[in-house]
Amino acid sequence: MLNREPDVVLTDYALVVECLLFAFWIYRSRNSNVLRFWFGLLFGSIGAAALVGGTVHGFLTDPQSAANRLCWLGTMLLLGVTAFSEYGIAARLLLTRRLGNVVIFGAALIFVVYVGIVVRNAEFRIAVLNYLSGLAVLLVAFVCVYVRNKYHLLEGIALLLIYRAARSLVNVPLRRNVFAAGCEVVTNGSDHSSDEPAEGGRNHVSKANV
Repeated sequence: MLNREPDVVLTDYALVVECLLFAFWIYRSRNSNVLRFWFGLLFGSIGAAALVGGTVHGFLTDPQSAANRLCWLGTMLLLGVTAFSEYGIAARLLLTRRLGNVVIFGAALIFVVYVGIVVRNAEFRIAVLNYLSGLAVLLVAFVCVYVRNKYHLLEGIALLLIYRAARSLVNVPLRRNVFAAGCEVVTNGSDHSSDEPAEGGRNHVSKANV
């Protein structure tokens, strides 16, 4: 019987269906590369974590029961697998096979440390921090791949904008150099100010003679 938080349970189970479908479609793809494993691990781990987490929120509501603690720990570990898969995807997208293996080995060490932490302290924020760190690396990898693949498209858009500006500029008279014009104004102002005392002095002499 569903005891509490039905909205959380239903959304968790909806994620299960979604992630399992994504993983199934990826594994069905033909002529796939090594990324099929990593994306399958990503969606599979998220779906499994949602399944166990939804069960905890909806049915295993006693935080002191062994079943609750065990399932919650399983949720935390599965989220650690999700973060590990994010590092793996980024490594395979951006790096050579050898360097990618080094990064994946480092990600495996991070996962081992993560497991040691959550076994003693299964706070959800620890899983969130670990998950978000892997997600940030994955987003950087996606941006790099997008820019690399769309470089000429972005360059073409930039050239179009430069062309539009050029069309507007070549059809109007060029103005005088702003810097030179400013220097001329300053010079003229200085000459005029230097002439004023001289004129005042001549007027003073004329009045004295009168």
